[in-house]
Amino acid sequence: MLLLLLLLLVVCFVHSAATDDIDGFVNMCRKNDVATVEQMFRANPSILNIPGSAGVGGQGCLMSATLVGAIDVVRWCLENGADMTVGEQDGYTPFHGAGFQGRADIAKILLKHGLNPSDVHKDGFTPLHRACWGAEERHTDFVRVLLDNGVLPDEMASDGSRPCDYTRNTNTAKLIKKTKRGNKVKSSKIKASDTGTSIPKKNTIIPNSDEL
Repeated sequence: MLLLLLLLLVVCFVHSAATDDIDGFVNMCRKNDVATVEQMFRANPSILNIPGSAGVGGQGCLMSATLVGAIDVVRWCLENGADMTVGEQDGYTPFHGAGFQGRADIAKILLKHGLNPSDVHKDGFTPLHRACWGAEERHTDFVRVLLDNGVLPDEMASDGSRPCDYTRNTNTAKLIKKTKRGNKVKSSKIKASDTGTSIPKKNTIIPNSDEL
């Protein structure tokens, strides 16, 4: 009985030490301390894709760095094989975190590494919806990055709601409206091209059918 108790104590101690190591790694990621992150990773490579404890929100290193805007560590994580699906305790992945915090520069990096900008969380919303909730200019900048990379301004949530239904950010609302208007113009030009017609330039004289 005493031996079993001692064994349980050893297991608990080892688990606690491992948890402390992971949480310490996540905290270094938040500080954008690439040198220390690199050192800790070399000592234990598996630490890269293990989420931290509830004390750090159950966040993995990439998610944590994304949320605080630690762009150097974000680059390092992706260059060293970080699992982009490891998020935090509620299932939010890095792109959702970037949208929530309005991390436009990090969004560009995530796009470059192939992360889906239209990922739908179990709550039914996409990163674009989360950015539209934000009131800061950085949230508008994030929205601009997604729209410039082909995400539809009317991208629907699972309940059918659109990003513009939620935003109170005037600049974001203007950007979405402008993008939608631009998309309509592009669409009309494509349709005209497909039917073999063209939009006449201003002051162009269109001849009568009898003159053709």
